[in-house]
Amino acid sequence: MSLSVKVNAYKKDGRVQFEIMKSDEDMGLKTIRSLLMGALCLTIRAEDTPEEQGRAMREVIEYLHSDFANADSFDDIKKDL
Repeated sequence: MSLSVKVNAYKKDGRVQFEIMKSDEDMGLKTIRSLLMGALCLTIRAEDTPEEQGRAMREVIEYLHSDFANADSFDDIKKDL
């Protein structure tokens, strides 16, 4: 079995828009999150030092925190990923 998730990002009306495409119609949100988190973890681990890894991890956590604290960030989410 092969799974893939493709993410396109582009600017529209001064905002960054994301499109998430999946290879399998039955792929659920949990699987998509797992694949994307795995890729995110690899980018953090690719940093040269533990200090840089820690900085990258803090940046990700701070970004997630700020995004979830802003209800406007959920306005464009489509339920039918």
